[in-house]
Amino acid sequence: MLNFCPDWERKLMAPELRQQFEEKLTSMPDAESFYLLTTFANMAMARSDPADRSFVHAATLDLFQVGFLSSATQDSCSKTARVLLANITSRHPLLLSDVLYKLQDNFTQAGKLSLYLFKELPLHLWKPTEQDLCIVSHWLLECPPSSIENQLARQILSQLNWGCEGPGAHGGELALPLELHQRVAILVVEAALRFVPETVAAGMITESVKQVSNLASSMVRPQSIEHAFSLWTWETVARLRLHILDQPEHVVWTAMANPAVAFANVPDMDSDIRLEVIVGGVKDRQPIASYVAALATTWGHSVPLICTKGFNQLQILLCHYKYDAILTVLQFYIPLFLNCEESLIECDRFISVLISLIMADRTYMKMAKNLIVPEFPGPVLKRFETMIESQMMNYRRYSLVSPCPLVRLWLLSLSQVPDWTKEPSVTYLMDVVLRSAFFHADATEMAFCILKQLHQNVTGSKHGGAISSFISWVASGSAHAVSLLPRASSPESPWFAYFVLEMEQELIEERTGLWREVLRELAVASGKANVDQAVKKAAHNLKIPTLSAASLSIYRWSQQALDTPLDHPLLPLLWQKFFTLFLARVPSASGVPNRGGVGDKFFEGMINLSFHKKLKKRLQDATEHYRAKSISDSVQAEEAAEDQLTDTLHQQQEPSTEKKIWYTECSKLFRTFGLWLEEPRLHEPSLFLPALPPQYNSNKLAALLQGNVTPWFEYMDYTKVREDQCAALQEWEVTHFRTEDHRLKVPVLANAEDSTEPDKRILKRLQSYDSPVPPPPLRPVKPVMPVVTNEMLCNRGTVLDSLKTSFKTLLDYALSYSLHVSEHTALDCNFLELVPQLYRDVELEVVLHAACDSEPHTRRGNATYCAGPAAIRLKICEARRNEGNEHLIEQNRREFESILSRAMQPPPQKVCASSVYIEHVIRLLESEFERHKSTQNADTATKLHDVGVTLFYHIITLYNDESAFYPPSKQLLTTCIETLGQVFVCGDEGQCMRLLGTVIQQPHLGGVLGPHFTPAVASTPTFLQMYKTVVETVYQQPAELSFVLLSKFDITRWLVSRRPRLSERSQFIELVGKALTAAGLNPEDEILILHEVFRKHIRQLLLHDFPEHYGEVLNLVLRGSESQNLSLEVWFDVLNALMSGEGEILAPPRRLRSGQNLGRVKEEARNYATEQKMLTYQEV
Repeated sequence: MLNFCPDWERKLMAPELRQQFEEKLTSMPDAESFYLLTTFANMAMARSDPADRSFVHAATLDLFQVGFLSSATQDSCSKTARVLLANITSRHPLLLSDVLYKLQDNFTQAGKLSLYLFKELPLHLWKPTEQDLCIVSHWLLECPPSSIENQLARQILSQLNWGCEGPGAHGGELALPLELHQRVAILVVEAALRFVPETVAAGMITESVKQVSNLASSMVRPQSIEHAFSLWTWETVARLRLHILDQPEHVVWTAMANPAVAFANVPDMDSDIRLEVIVGGVKDRQPIASYVAALATTWGHSVPLICTKGFNQLQILLCHYKYDAILTVLQFYIPLFLNCEESLIECDRFISVLISLIMADRTYMKMAKNLIVPEFPGPVLKRFETMIESQMMNYRRYSLVSPCPLVRLWLLSLSQVPDWTKEPSVTYLMDVVLRSAFFHADATEMAFCILKQLHQNVTGSKHGGAISSFISWVASGSAHAVSLLPRASSPESPWFAYFVLEMEQELIEERTGLWREVLRELAVASGKANVDQAVKKAAHNLKIPTLSAASLSIYRWSQQALDTPLDHPLLPLLWQKFFTLFLARVPSASGVPNRGGVGDKFFEGMINLSFHKKLKKRLQDATEHYRAKSISDSVQAEEAAEDQLTDTLHQQQEPSTEKKIWYTECSKLFRTFGLWLEEPRLHEPSLFLPALPPQYNSNKLAALLQGNVTPWFEYMDYTKVREDQCAALQEWEVTHFRTEDHRLKVPVLANAEDSTEPDKRILKRLQSYDSPVPPPPLRPVKPVMPVVTNEMLCNRGTVLDSLKTSFKTLLDYALSYSLHVSEHTALDCNFLELVPQLYRDVELEVVLHAACDSEPHTRRGNATYCAGPAAIRLKICEARRNEGNEHLIEQNRREFESILSRAMQPPPQKVCASSVYIEHVIRLLESEFERHKSTQNADTATKLHDVGVTLFYHIITLYNDESAFYPPSKQLLTTCIETLGQVFVCGDEGQCMRLLGTVIQQPHLGGVLGPHFTPAVASTPTFLQMYKTVVETVYQQPAELSFVLLSKFDITRWLVSRRPRLSERSQFIELVGKALTAAGLNPEDEILILHEVFRKHIRQLLLHDFPEHYGEVLNLVLRGSESQNLSLEVWFDVLNALMSGEGEILAPPRRLRSGQNLGRVKEEARNYATEQKMLTYQEV
């Protein structure tokens, strides 16, 4: 490559050229300046050859200069430059050091913009050099916390990748070397000691201060600059991987296999001069220095030093309430004691720390709050739980094949807490440990052994065995055996309760034989069973001290099952343990018949019977709970199947279906438990299992009756257990910055030197973004109406078959409507008949007593004495309600309301669909016929015409009183007839005679079919035949129908358009004459309108080609007059027609009329004879 300008870099950086460039850049529109800067960035990213480093370096610094250092361009270009610098440094992370050096020299110009820049830059890809770290250290230590330099230093350290580069949170290698982790830890401690040294507050510390002191307080809003700086220091040291067991997995495996070699390079507090700051902080009892010393030095790696120095540092952290920091340290300490557990258990400092953690939630404020709203577990205990769970879940990380050693170490450690059996927090943590142990056989067996040992320790007998241990429980005379359970049940710790109850059942009842002896005593007891007496007799027989009946395992298992939440995975196994005892058979010697069971006798008596009802109710609640879960899970699965159609999502839906099945099986199991609880036959010795219904689950029942105590793991919700464990692990790793940081996955711009095609580069770029939302699912929609094809429309049989169901549905509903109306009418008529009979007159006789005046009559001196009141009898009529009729009226109105409510309901959907389908078929038939007729497709048009005509006459047969009574069906049928008639019948000569016959046969259809009767289009023979048919029936049909038919015969049009022959016209005249003579001399009023139509027709024939038919008409009139069958009006019509002439065919003036003066008639006749010009003398 030719070098035309060897001093190009000096000229490029010349102040004059830079000023010109900046002036040009500021004068450009925003879009052009953006494209220009983007071009520079793309040119830099396109260079991957080491020889081009100078160019890439220059382009990067130019962008930095333009965007952040130049006062003229930083306002307009800072955002663009920030994004472009992020893209360039993503391709070339080493350039971050160049940017940092440039910023150090020009920090005043950049100012606060540097914070925005480094927030955008991919610092997770950067590996700082020694010089970089010196710059950051200077900013952090020499600048006050409120300065921008200090804030930038903190931001840079927070954004570095302190995790691993491999898959997962602990895979591969550390992204930054361990030495850098240690140096940064020392740097952060030094900054904390310099700016925010901590002191122990005097007196009672408030809850809010303790929360801020906790590492989880990063979510708390800083109250001051110093507070924010303190939070940052603790958050940063929490990110660092300072302990060997916090390194990648292969390092941890080496450390667990050979600790001496692995810990050889761990910094020593006594000899490493780099730790002077840490040593000084520890002497001053600064918690952050103690934390780093406990993790990064030999004080946290050597077991002897941990017991002496390490736990001392944890006690310093306790003084400052740094509970989360303590738990973080314990996470790495505990695995180091797996091979020397005595060192940990016997360490008083560790036990002191453990007790402090357990009691941490019991602050004054918490205790006051718990009086109102109990909160268990507290935040510290909850964090303790997540730490233990993270160890149990990551047991392979410590080169273990199972969590058994961890389970043992934690159980022994927690049991060192004084009176731990009475401490709910301890049992809660043991519950977490035992939950992990439950799913590993070796851990389960070891947990039982430890619990038995702890049980013996609690009872005070360590060497006497199970029997002597049991005797020592009750040696004091107490009727209650000592138990590891603090109460009758432990709903907060079901796993712990399960292990303890099973262990104590074995020690107390199985090994001593107490349970078997109690069963025998209850079996031989006569009358009402007394469990307390049976326990006493059994203890006496075994020569062991007695205990209360409430201490029996059958009651303890049932109480635990009663108190355990319904959704707890262990609940089915708790009920299994209960029913194992409840259905236990009475022991009998070999050869002795089976004596059955006595489980029901444990629940006799007022108190036990009440407890029995609670158990029954709880089983019903559990059954309903799992049934509801199966339904809701099924609905969610269906919704997910509709919304998501990809293969991945289908795979995610499979567990949902399996879960639904599992919920259903659990619901069945608890229903079976309920049946077992209440079925007395299960305790009978003659029980025959195959005879039981399937709901009793004979297989499981047989297993219990045979003493099979294998847990029914298939009913355990292991998925929920796993989800809870993973959630706890995730919570711990998130709060301690041990998860993969998704913000690290920053897309890098494509290589500008890429030789691939542009379309492939575009697709590759698009694939770097989030996946697009999948298309919405294609939901197949069932057509509302059946599909109608052209082939179907051309076949009348197919069309009629397809419409048969629709017509039937419509007519059936119309008939139903008619029946309802008739029923309604009948009810109303009946009501009108009953109302007058509601009251009836009843004749009554009423007796009134009329008394005399109260004063004596002394007139004329004679005294009148009263003989008593007079009885007056009156007969009256009283209206009384007829109770029988009143009942009938009430019944009538109830039926009326019922009919009315049914009538108010909308038509069924199938009726509406049928109506729409009928209209749809007719509309398609019409459109297809018009289309083929217009394209001269005669064959198809003929077929469609045939189908249309057939359908027309078919619908006519359906139109009756019932179908016409229902308005919607009437409107639909008449509309269909109208449409088909106009298209296929009206104007078709072949249909005229058939239509006329239909009208004559069904006169009630005259108004519907009449408009489609068009005789004018018929040929003359057909026209005459139709007219003859009408004439023959004209007076037998209703006058209105006959008039409609006659009015359709347009004689004038027929004569002009068809030009009938003379013989045909004569035939027509004869037909008219026949009709006129049939009307008689004096036609009745009903047929006058028809008579006038025939008279009009005879006039039109008379004047057509006059005088062609003059003689015929005259002869017709004379014959009719001779037989006295012709009305006189016909003569007047003929004479008036002759007088009016050819121009008055339709409406000749009536110069002559009946009832006219004879003289007037003669005068008109004389005038006609002298003035007429229509006839010649010879014709007259």
